[in-house]
Amino acid sequence: MRRWGTGGLFVVLAAILYIISLFMPWVTVALFSLNGFQQEGYFVFILFIYPLYMVLANKSMNLMAGLALAIFSVLFLVYYATSSSAEYMGATIGVAGAGLYTAIFAAILFLAGIIIKAREVRPNDKPSD
Repeated sequence: MRRWGTGGLFVVLAAILYIISLFMPWVTVALFSLNGFQQEGYFVFILFIYPLYMVLANKSMNLMAGLALAIFSVLFLVYYATSSSAEYMGATIGVAGAGLYTAIFAAILFLAGIIIKAREVRPNDKPSD
């Protein structure tokens, strides 16, 4: 884990946390709930694959690609959470469950990990004079 650095550790933890969130309820209305698999949240996990592979393989990541994937995942999940609503007794209520909020936190941690990873200097990298 030491070779991953702090940013790489954040990326790996974010991926693990996101996978856990898929088993949690993403939509909850009264006694009815749907988990992340039923809401097809695994498609967002595809955005985690490239940065996660680069961290696990200990390769340098294309910063723009990593940032684009992370920002898109955060924005999409926040949009999904804010647009998840239902009509109940004439009022609109939010139905986003704990799993969706956990996924949003994982996506933010993922973004932070990519930013931190980009700022870390690897021991083999020598600054140019």
